Amino acid sequence: MVSFHFILREPAGFAAKAAGDLVGAALKCSSKVTILDGEKSGDAKQIFHVMCLSARENDDIELRLEGPDEVAEARTLEQYVRERF
Repeated sequence: MVSFHFILREPAGFAAKAAGDLVGAALKCSSKVTILDGEKSGDAKQIFHVMCLSARENDDIELRLEGPDEVAEARTLEQYVRERF
């Protein structure tokens, strides 16, 4: 398992557009991708799970990847979220 954190900089949190962008990036990963915000977690490949976190601007978000290519996919996904969010 590989994980990384980022601070959500979206004023609306993970509203539909931002959640969709994250899900689209996570779907490119063959690894299982879990999103965590505090004690809440969900499958980052499911838009409903991401939106139900009710993440807000400045929340510390964690993404965990588990799979055979987790290290490379985590690097790619981390770069994407740091640029996008």
